[in-house]
This record gives sequence, C-alpha cells and structure tokens, in this order.
Amino acid sequence: MIAKKLVKVVFVKIIDEKGKLFGFINIIDLFIVVLVLAVIFVGVSIVRNRGQVVSVKQDKDIELTMIFRSVRSEYVSFFKVGDVVKRKETQGAIGEIVSVEDFPAETIEIDSEGKKVIAVSPRERDVKIVLKCKGRASSDMVATGNEIVKVGQKFGAITKWYEGEAIILSVKVI
Repeated sequence: MIAKKLVKVVFVKIIDEKGKLFGFINIIDLFIVVLVLAVIFVGVSIVRNRGQVVSVKQDKDIELTMIFRSVRSEYVSFFKVGDVVKRKETQGAIGEIVSVEDFPAETIEIDSEGKKVIAVSPRERDVKIVLKCKGRASSDMVATGNEIVKVGQKFGAITKWYEGEAIILSVKVI
C-alpha cells in the first residue's frame, strides 16, 4: 500500500495532470525534439566522416581474349575491329577489339552408340576476340576500368552492334 502511494507520488511529480514532464514540457513535444536532434546528429556524422575518393592509375597495357560461343552466322559481321566492348551489367568500358576470329561452333553430342562426340554446328559460329585495354595489375588481381577480370569468368559483353555472353580465355599484362 505504501509502495503504491510512493509510486503514485513519484509518477505524479514526473508527469503532472496536464501531461507535462516535470510540469515544463509536453512529453510528445519532448519526443519530437529528441527525434529532430538525433536526425541532425546522424546527418552531421555522415557529412563529416565522408570517405575520400582515391584515383588509381590505369597505366598497364592488358590484352584480353574472349570467346562468344554459338553465335548465329549472320551476327559474326557485327564484331568489328576498333569497336569498344563494355560490361553489360555496369556499362563500363573494358577495351577495344584488335582482332576477330570465327570458326564453326562445336558442341558435345551423344551418337547412336551412346558415346560422346564433338559435333560441328552448320548454323552457328564461335567468335574469339582480342581486346586491348588500359588497366591496373597487382599480385592478386587485374582490372580494366572498374572491372576485375579473370580467366574463365563469364562476362556479359556489349559492343556497338552485339550483346551476348562471353568467356574470358586469357588475361595478359603487356
């Protein structure tokens, strides 16, 4: 009983009958002021702690060899020396085509005896391109633009006239 009266007296002293905290400020107004101050504090912290942009020299000559598998024959002419290849996902320029080679597309099929054989497609071609790029290289990675490139990597590529998926066959730092 005494505890209930003590809690009631303390509670009444903190929040009076008008809903004011210590008889001075409305509790909802206090909440809004605290919220505004928190937003200002977070905003100032973000602006003050903003990271610096670092520029990395792209001073290495890099040669990339890529292959586009099973390209329709009529599309082979869309791979042209001098065209720029970009990464499909980021639209970042990778390099310039310096050579184009096409040959019949090969697939693995199962013959009538159940053995795997290499079959040549009469309608599709594999297109191998070599790109000349400017980039950077270190002991653990090679990059052109903002793109890290690795042998075996599947690569959504766009040229001026063609879009498709390529596989990187070789990466050489010249």
